[in-house]
Amino acid sequence: MRPRCIKCNGQHATRECSITEKIMDHICINCGEKDHLTAWKECKALPIIKKPSARQSRKTYAQAATGESTKEEKTEEKKRRNEH
Repeated sequence: MRPRCIKCNGQHATRECSITEKIMDHICINCGEKDHLTAWKECKALPIIKKPSARQSRKTYAQAATGESTKEEKTEEKKRRNEH
């Protein structure tokens, strides 16, 4: 797999590009939109990385794999049912 130039989208490394002057009209080689380069973190073509949730569940691996609830979740469900 050959590298792609971020200046002209050619099949060569950016350091080997014949364009030496500064590019005023940036075009993204991933999505084709103007006004941003390939390395822009908000490009629509880049995958969205989700942050892990801060709250960790207290399930064992077996409970998570089978979809079973923990004891705490079961007692909360019972409380909700009794309230209605």
